[in-house]
Amino acid sequence: MSLTRSLSLALVLALSGIANAAPALGDAASWVRHAKSDLLPWWTQSGAQGAPLGRFPTFRCHDGSAYAANAPCAELKNAPEWIRSELGRDYVRMQARQVFAYGMGFHLTGDPRLLVLAEAGVRDIRSRALDPETGSPVTYWQDGKGLPAPELRTAQDIAYAGTALAVGYYLTRDAATLADLDRLHQHLMTYFDPARGRMKWALAGPEADKAELVAQLDPLNAYMILITPLLPEPMKARWKADMRRLTGAIRSQFCAGEKPRCQGTLGNPDSAQPGARHNDFGHSGKAFWMSWLAAEQLGDAELATWARDKGRALLRDAYVQGSGSWARRWTSLGVQAGNDWWIYAELDQLAATLAQRERGQAAYLRKTQAFWFKYFVEPGMPEVWSGVSASGDHDPNELRQHQWKNGYHSMEHALVSAITAQALAGKPMRLYFAPSASGAPLGAYFFGGRVSHSSIEKRRGGKVLAVDFALPAPADSPDALASLPPPSAFSFPGEIQPLDADNAKRLLGEWEGVWLAEAVGGEGRFTVRFDSLDNGAIRGRLSAFGTGNEEKTTDIAFDAKVSFADGKLIRASGDDNAFPIRYTLRREGEDEYLDWQDRFGNIALQMWVKRVRH
Repeated sequence: MSLTRSLSLALVLALSGIANAAPALGDAASWVRHAKSDLLPWWTQSGAQGAPLGRFPTFRCHDGSAYAANAPCAELKNAPEWIRSELGRDYVRMQARQVFAYGMGFHLTGDPRLLVLAEAGVRDIRSRALDPETGSPVTYWQDGKGLPAPELRTAQDIAYAGTALAVGYYLTRDAATLADLDRLHQHLMTYFDPARGRMKWALAGPEADKAELVAQLDPLNAYMILITPLLPEPMKARWKADMRRLTGAIRSQFCAGEKPRCQGTLGNPDSAQPGARHNDFGHSGKAFWMSWLAAEQLGDAELATWARDKGRALLRDAYVQGSGSWARRWTSLGVQAGNDWWIYAELDQLAATLAQRERGQAAYLRKTQAFWFKYFVEPGMPEVWSGVSASGDHDPNELRQHQWKNGYHSMEHALVSAITAQALAGKPMRLYFAPSASGAPLGAYFFGGRVSHSSIEKRRGGKVLAVDFALPAPADSPDALASLPPPSAFSFPGEIQPLDADNAKRLLGEWEGVWLAEAVGGEGRFTVRFDSLDNGAIRGRLSAFGTGNEEKTTDIAFDAKVSFADGKLIRASGDDNAFPIRYTLRREGEDEYLDWQDRFGNIALQMWVKRVRH
């Protein structure tokens, strides 16, 4: 059986070639239109708003209707197992992210009806999801019960529940909402383990002591960076002390290497390996971005320099020059092109923040934002695709909303991009608040700015506070793309060891490494065992993992005719359009490596393995 045939279902995606026009970097109005026309139509449908209003559903069908257990739509009924297994749950973290979508949609557009929806979500969370003794928020609701027990709730879920309260306070300055947020925060910080110098994953249970980057990172990202500058003393000093503990854990434990990379976990056998949990450009980029913003609030110039420089270096590594896009993660031999919507948004936002300080960094955005609008956004289809391949392909059957996808990332992307566009153009940024925020200290999201004008305006649905922010001018700096090295192909270790009929039996034994499908953004573990090489035929077994199709890609027997040329072992692919597959043997010190390319249609598969046993 050909390996390429067995990998095909897992690696080839359906084509979608519809493009949309990207806004110019200097045009914030286009980002507001993006929010109004592309994003908000999904969230303003009646099926999104909840019953009662504010109790937003986690799962919705293609037509916008909420999941119904007694008559599930086909797309949810036939969704992947990791989605199907949690149908019937309504996650508070996703309710909170929807509050963000409404709240920051209002912040951008000034539509009071969006503020009404955001406040409804905040009220529902405050009235029923917060534990009266600890302030701990319910993780999810199922059959009317708030689950799990408080001590089993993860730091990540608690942090993202705080997003709703943070948005509510940021827009309205309601004192009771802040009091609930501070109770939630104080409870969350009980997860900090002084002995280990980091946050626990939960307070009890089998996963309590898991070392997770997001346990340190998401409190900063979800609410602390936004709200800390607005706090009264002594609350602000207490939050800043917590901010210093979290950034310390991120830097010293998860992002301590020389390369601009962070480990998503600690202590697992694969924690440091490419492809391990949360080892991607999204989590690493967000860690450097949040650490940088936190350092500026803390007045820590050394931490700020470290985080900014790491973030700048990460963008150089993550940028895919051929397509003008961001890669998903690093691999053993380069990067995995193609991306998820949230990683792409986070990297754009890191680049945008750099561009607000260093104008030359905007060169990335001229390319990556065009890719976003061409491939993640589809006219007439509300919200954005959750993932695209290196060539922009996506799965047309994917869900627009589920237990890990809501409006948070796409709306934050629009907001940060709009603010950055105005900063680069030297123009004020207009944002909207509830009238109750009049007289309070105001800032343009994470980016401060000086209030140059404010007024109460009457809009359909109520009054709003319109505020113009003057933003600092970016410093001139070299074009970020001009300094990038030329794109390079895979680079394999070691010197080539010529193969011929007399010495080819040195290949016999077990080899382990990776398969890579750059064009569709795939990578996984690969093993091969060569059992015999006799009479011009090579025999053995192979396994490819991480394909999503393991039952068809593991423990495959092969028996192929081979020949030799130019010091390489050659076999025919066995496909109708046969092409020679050339195995190259290399040695580096005591280690031996073997690499070759296979193919499915137009998809090239690169194999790279190291000998593990003779």
